[in-house]
Amino acid sequence: VHPALSDMSAIGSKEETRLYFEAVELAEAVLKAAAVLASACPSSRASGSTNATLARGLRELDLSAVQEARARCTSAHSRQLASLLVLGSRHKTTCCRHVSRGCEHDSSTRGCAFFHDVRRDRRRDPMVYPTQLVMCPQNQDGLCPDGDDCSMAHSEYEMKNHPLVLLRQLQTSRRVGGGAGIAVDPSSFAGSLHIRQMNEDGSVVVSGGALGKSSDMRVRA
Repeated sequence: VHPALSDMSAIGSKEETRLYFEAVELAEAVLKAAAVLASACPSSRASGSTNATLARGLRELDLSAVQEARARCTSAHSRQLASLLVLGSRHKTTCCRHVSRGCEHDSSTRGCAFFHDVRRDRRRDPMVYPTQLVMCPQNQDGLCPDGDDCSMAHSEYEMKNHPLVLLRQLQTSRRVGGGAGIAVDPSSFAGSLHIRQMNEDGSVVVSGGALGKSSDMRVRA
């Protein structure tokens, strides 16, 4: 067990810990299913039948693990957090290739999906490198001896968007429609993923413009 996971109960309440692990279980099931689907698609590129292969793969994909994990979620918040963990798994984990000559986005904005400063806005995928909600005292110069395996946060962005912080934001966000749906603040982590709204079932409404579409899209972990 990763040290940060074993310490989760020490930094979150019993309910937060339970919801966090429910979200992680669902996110892991979704990501595994996505990996299986992706492995079935490369050969289709050569034949030019990508859409047909993808459609067949979707029909044949075993989603029982995803359905079971979703059924075990006891709150809309754990389902919503799972969607953030899946959709944000690669966000700010790779350096912006334009930063050396001037990216149009500053690291303080939500516009760029890549990090600009390793100490400021780089984050590790919390599904792979879970961390405690505390800043690493050895990483002030970005030179922690434990590197990505360190169980503490390495940047302001990791602290600000720690899964427990995101969960608490979900629990206190403005509701829409009288249920557990959430209107997303554009300046939030969800907003940086171009999410407009998070629904009670865990599905999210993503800006169509961000996906090159004329209308918004609804997706669910």
